[in-house]
Amino acid sequence: AITMSSSITIASLLSDPNYDHRICGMHSAVAQMIRNEHKEKTEQEEAQAYTIMATNLKRRLHSVYPDITVGVLVGSAFKSYYINAERDDLVIVNFLSDTLDIDSKQMTFVHKSFPPERLEKIFAILYKHNFMLA
Repeated sequence: AITMSSSITIASLLSDPNYDHRICGMHSAVAQMIRNEHKEKTEQEEAQAYTIMATNLKRRLHSVYPDITVGVLVGSAFKSYYINAERDDLVIVNFLSDTLDIDSKQMTFVHKSFPPERLEKIFAILYKHNFMLA
C-alpha cells in the first residue's frame, strides 16, 4: 500500500471535532475502477490509478479553491490500501469500496475552519463526481 501518513483512519476522522463530513454514493465509474484495480493489478499499477484519480479530484477542487490542501484515501471499511493524505489536510476524501456499486461510498471530510457557505460548496463540488475524468 502507498502510505504518506499512517495516523489517518476513518475512525480518527469521524471522531475529530475539527471536521464536518458527508457520505454519498460513489460514482459508478470510480467504484468499478477501484474494484478492478484492487483485484487485477499489481500494487504499483493500482497506486498509479489511484494517484491519477486523486490528481483529478484535486484539480476539480483547486479550480475553485486553489489554496486548499487535499488528501485522498482508498480502501474498504476495514482498511485503507492507498493513503495520500496528511493529518492537517483541509479536505480529505475517503473512497470506501464494496463489491456492489450501490454500497461503495465516498466520505468527504472538510475542516470546520471554513465559513459555512464555503464548507457546503466544497461538499457540492466533490459530491458523487466521476474523478476518472480530468
